[in-house]
Amino acid sequence: MAFAALLPAIISVATSVAGAASEGAGRKKMARERAKWAAENTSLFNRDYYSNYMDGAEAQNAIRQMREELRSRSRADQNSQAVLGTTNAVSAANKEGRNKAMASLYGALASRGQLRRDEAKGRYLSRRYGLEGLEHDEMSKTAQSANNMMYNGLQGLSGMDWADVFKSFGAKTSGGLTSSGGGGGKA
Repeated sequence: MAFAALLPAIISVATSVAGAASEGAGRKKMARERAKWAAENTSLFNRDYYSNYMDGAEAQNAIRQMREELRSRSRADQNSQAVLGTTNAVSAANKEGRNKAMASLYGALASRGQLRRDEAKGRYLSRRYGLEGLEHDEMSKTAQSANNMMYNGLQGLSGMDWADVFKSFGAKTSGGLTSSGGGGGKA
């Protein structure tokens, strides 16, 4: 009989515990996912930020094309010098122009590499701030969940008829006070 009176409280507590355990498992799984995303973000950042842009296919292709173009101009200059008899000063000026073109290309590629690094840093920070936002949301939800669990537990306990619970355990109630009913009478 005493157990029957406590049954609603036991069910309320058991439901709260089961819900908390399920919620905790879900939060742990989400925390593992966020950690995985953070590691991937760091890995992508390190690859993009610390790699040498000049070693990439885009830069190497631009350098190769420029070298081919400059070789072609050099051959044309040599043929022109042989046919037209241009001076060494003209040949030197043409060579200096080709060197300036190559230097300009390297400068442009270095600038593009720096831009790429800045973009990598921006992506990294944006993703990191997003993940931190998720972490803060999760902390807020955890705090709210604990508060809700406590409130629901107290609501469940306050809705019980405690007089019946105490009566079922053999306690006597008198004027709002409870006594165990044993010993302590007047002599």
